[in-house]
Order: sequence, then structure tokens, then C-alpha cells
Amino acid sequence: MKKIVWVLQSLLCLLAVCGSHAQNGSKKIMAPDWSYWSGADTVCGGVPENFHFKNTVAHTRIGWKADCGIVYGDTYGDDVTVVFGAKSCNGFFGLRIWREQLGNSTLVSDTVYKKIFNATLAYTLKGDSIAQCNTYGKYSIDYEEGDFYKWSVYPKDAGSIVSGNDTAVVTVFWNNTDEDRVVYLKMATGKCQLYKNDRFAIVLKGQKEPVVTAKTTCAILPDATFDFDDVSCGENAIRFYAKNQAEGNHYLWEFGDRTSSTHPSPTKMYPIYGDFYPKLTLTDRFGCVSKPAIKPLRINSMPSDGVLLSPEAVVAGESTELQFLSTANGLPPVKFEWMKGHEIVGTTTVPRFKISSAGRYWVRVFDRRGCSRKIMPPVSPLFLKR
Repeated sequence: MKKIVWVLQSLLCLLAVCGSHAQNGSKKIMAPDWSYWSGADTVCGGVPENFHFKNTVAHTRIGWKADCGIVYGDTYGDDVTVVFGAKSCNGFFGLRIWREQLGNSTLVSDTVYKKIFNATLAYTLKGDSIAQCNTYGKYSIDYEEGDFYKWSVYPKDAGSIVSGNDTAVVTVFWNNTDEDRVVYLKMATGKCQLYKNDRFAIVLKGQKEPVVTAKTTCAILPDATFDFDDVSCGENAIRFYAKNQAEGNHYLWEFGDRTSSTHPSPTKMYPIYGDFYPKLTLTDRFGCVSKPAIKPLRINSMPSDGVLLSPEAVVAGESTELQFLSTANGLPPVKFEWMKGHEIVGTTTVPRFKISSAGRYWVRVFDRRGCSRKIMPPVSPLFLKR
């Protein structure tokens, strides 16, 4: 009889229930390892965040609990959505996870804990505190997760923002000045419900002599050739860039849809599909104006939009099928990339995919030109016990 009990205990260890001490009873089960976890370490209160744990132990499931937050829907599984509160607990939030034997809720591992921090707007400006007039200066902040950025120069005649006004890195052209003066680079940024305005003092060095003292004879005109991103899919921003980016150049971009920009490397999103003929005219620091450079650009429509369908519930141990249903005009998709949480679980050429486990599923569809669209919202079919 003792030999039979010893054999049964050995079989339980082979089923991966051996590990750290359990919370209940004397049996053991392996605790989760945070190296298999993925998700944000810094979150916004009140904003849904997705977390994933790759469970490598058979016949078990992962349980989740949030400190100062709520786990939406099923609190068990590899993928969960958590909404933390507007205020953290003692300066931070927390996630607690454990491993539990399927079919035996009393056999659980130790709970492991991970700190999740609330978003802040602490940053440091990087860039020259002394700038020379008639030159470009690059400035940045080390905080790069803001919902929005807005830069400006004060007073307005001190210079202008030439690129990066909505990013964490900005390029400024400082105007000519006769005397040294103190000017300011102003910035507003925000994330979640946090907003911050600040300004940074910069000494702008003057130049008493004018930059150009006489009219220049333009024997050689500047080169205005340019290029843009290869993939031109609708609803995607396209980056344009001039190949000649010498100091002191002025750029005039005309995008072919009655809009324009003076940034050296602007980004543009076309509101409609079709053929356009963007044009660049370049003026160098001597006042010489290039011949306009024109390059054709075709903006392709996006793949058909649609919805992802699945049954609400499935009996555990059985499989079911996800299906993409087109609901709008557009090129029909030719490839479907099926995702479970953050992981690609399959690729098909038909709008159907078979699954046999619970989780948050979604699909990205591709047309024959390579343009893609993420289909939202995801689906999370329930797998019910028999």
C-alpha cells in the first residue's frame, strides 16, 4: 500500500505540481516566474492595460489579482485586462499572480508580486543652453510617453519650430539678432489626466553683421530632390525627407492636395485615396531658389473593415472557429494574422481560424499590396467546464 502511495506522488510531480510551498495543504505546485510575464511597468490610472503570462506548466492555470485596480472579466488565464485606480497605493500599484491546478482549486502555488508604477511627468530638457542665431538647435526631453507635446518659442520673433512639434524631440531655427538676448523654449505635455507647462531659458548669441551683405549670383541652383516612405497605405502617416538638408535651407512642401509644410522632414496623412504629385521647392542660405522637384505618389485604400465573430461560450476540451466578416468596401483581404494577446498564433489565407483555449483574440487583415488593418474589438469566448 505504501508503494502505491509513493507511485501516485511521483506521478503528481511529473504533472508539474512540484515547486514552491503551496498556500493550502502540504502538496506543492510551481510558482509563476516573472520572466514569462509581459506588460507595462508604468500605467495610467483609469486606462485599460493588457497583461500576458506564458504558462508553461500543463494542467494548470494562472490567477490574477490587482492592488488598487480591477481585473476585467475572467481573473484566470494567460491574458487579462486590468484597470488601475486614479490613485496608487503607497506610491505604486501591484499585480499578484499564482498558479492553480485545473480541477482542484485548493492546490495552488505561492503568490508572486510585481510593482506597477503610476505615470508621472518628470523630465529633463537636453540641448544647448547657449545658441547662436541663424542656426538650428535640437532639443529633447527624456520622457517619451506623453499623450501630446506642444512646443513654442518666446518671444515669437526669436525663432521658429521647424520639426517635431508634437514629439519629444524638436528642432528650432533661431532668427537673426543684433545683440545677445535671453529667449525661452516653451513646452506643454500631458499623459493620462496629468498636464504640465514649462519653459527653458536659452541665451541667444547675436550677430551684428547681416548674414548676407550683398545679392548673391546663383550660378548653381540648390538640389530639391526628395523621397518618401515606401508603403503608402491610406490612414497611415507618410514621412517626406529632402536629400539636401544643409544648414540654413528653407523648405516649401506642397503635397498635391492644397496643403503645405515648411518642415525639413514633414509627415503627412492623406484624407482620401488616389494619385498625388507632391512638390518641393528649396531655398538655400544665400537666397538661391531651386527648380521645383515633383514625384508621383499613389495612396492606396485600406483593406476592407469588418468584425471578428466567435461564439460566446464553448465546452472545455472542444474547439471553435473565429471568423472575420467584412462590413465595408475596400480591397478584400488576402492574408489574416491571428493574435492571442500579444502573440501571433496563426496565419491563414481564409477568414477563419480554429481555437481550443480561452483568451483575448483579434486579427490583422492584409490586402494584396501589403496594407493592413487591425480589426477591433477583440473577442474572448468562454470555455465552460463540462
